[in-house]
Amino acid sequence: MFMIERQVEYSMTCINYIIGRQLHSMSVKTEALQRYNQQLQRELAKTVWAGGCSSWYKNETGKIVNNWSTTTVNYWLRTRRPKFKDYEMSLEIGV
Repeated sequence: MFMIERQVEYSMTCINYIIGRQLHSMSVKTEALQRYNQQLQRELAKTVWAGGCSSWYKNETGKIVNNWSTTTVNYWLRTRRPKFKDYEMSLEIGV
């Protein structure tokens, strides 16, 4: 529940940002997403899921596809405030 609550709070902050600035949309910049995924894979490589086990955390090629790698406290720290510089903002539909 804690992580879901943090996701809702993060989403509401983004929605309020969009409304307050009369934006049409915001989407994660490719560079920010790549940076996050690289860090996530480095962190996941240190977990038990990186071992030789089979689980739903790994895809058919063995890549760990879990979306978080550490504690819920770290999750809260990372999601307290959106880094709006990591998003592309659009004022118009289709832009």
